[in-house]
Amino acid sequence: MWETAVVRLGSLLTPERFSRIASVAAARINSLACVVEGLYDTGNISAIQRSCDAFGIHHFHTIRRFSEDRMKQHRRISKGSEKWLSLRHWTSSHECIAYLKQQGYDIAVTANGPTSVDIADIDLQRPTAFVFGNELSGLSSEILSTANFAVKVPQFGMVDSLNVSVAAGCVLHTASQKHRAQEQRIAQKDPEAIAKRTFELLLRAFGNPLANTIDTMEYPPDLDEIISDIRKFRLAS
Repeated sequence: MWETAVVRLGSLLTPERFSRIASVAAARINSLACVVEGLYDTGNISAIQRSCDAFGIHHFHTIRRFSEDRMKQHRRISKGSEKWLSLRHWTSSHECIAYLKQQGYDIAVTANGPTSVDIADIDLQRPTAFVFGNELSGLSSEILSTANFAVKVPQFGMVDSLNVSVAAGCVLHTASQKHRAQEQRIAQKDPEAIAKRTFELLLRAFGNPLANTIDTMEYPPDLDEIISDIRKFRLAS
């Protein structure tokens, strides 16, 4: 079903481009998610998105505390990585966390408290969403009170804090590596699930907004219409 759709849509790309997209899709991790709450500097958001794409963490959630015109703007930091992620934007921390828990995720917050677990020692038996907080004030009490556990990045310098995008990079890299090692021990991924993710990334390559709703679809959308639109766009440009 999805594999057939991938073959049809992939035929519109060069073999090299299609191969790259397919390999990226196969490496995506569905059981890890990244959440940023109340970040002020959009450069940090973009840097974390870039890390998510690099480490194969596909689901990215932002919880906004500030209006966009109050946020510090940066350009070109993400290198376009946000295009390849499944993004969801929230105005309520409660709604975001409720959604993730409904989807089966444990909530892991980043904090240097006495009960925080070294990121190298965490057990990823369940889907986990890692939440990173504001550059100055950290995470809200609402997020902290709903977390299943807290993680920390071990530090050995005079300063006991990291830039949020650096901390996120450390946490997400370690989590993705632990997940891949565990996945290799347990079982291979479902081919249809990989094909579905490949189809989504193909849509993203063509700039088709249906990519944002693929996770809610049981069957592929109308390919004739999608392919026709792609060809019309190519002729027009």
